[in-house]
Amino acid sequence: PLHVPMERPLIEANPQVEVFGAYYRERVMLAWDRDRGPVPGSLAALKGKPVAVSGPSLAGWCWLAPRAACCAKACRPSMPTAWPRPGRSPRAGWVVGCAVKRGSTDLAQAIQPSLTEMTTGPALREMFGRHGVTWRS
Repeated sequence: PLHVPMERPLIEANPQVEVFGAYYRERVMLAWDRDRGPVPGSLAALKGKPVAVSGPSLAGWCWLAPRAACCAKACRPSMPTAWPRPGRSPRAGWVVGCAVKRGSTDLAQAIQPSLTEMTTGPALREMFGRHGVTWRS
């Protein structure tokens, strides 16, 4: 996988994979319709209100956990056995990288140069820009 949280508990709970190549810091963002009122000061202000989150993502996990922790494993048995700590949303975000099957060092070493080129060159900036998002390393 190309988008794996580099969170120590997640890595330790999944010894079958090798996580490497930090390339991005994912942040939880809030999109707000100003016609609904002032921007909430915290997620707690949204308690009891309808919200939408992107499927199996860190933002979704942060919002839905711990209510959906048991559902994730039941619905998607191929999902990791551990996730970032439920409800945790550090202001600085989560560092994400890549993962390969443990012992696949040759594969990780083959991927790393391309990953480095992608993050230091214009590729990710252009990719994000095509979707109206600003790339931030």
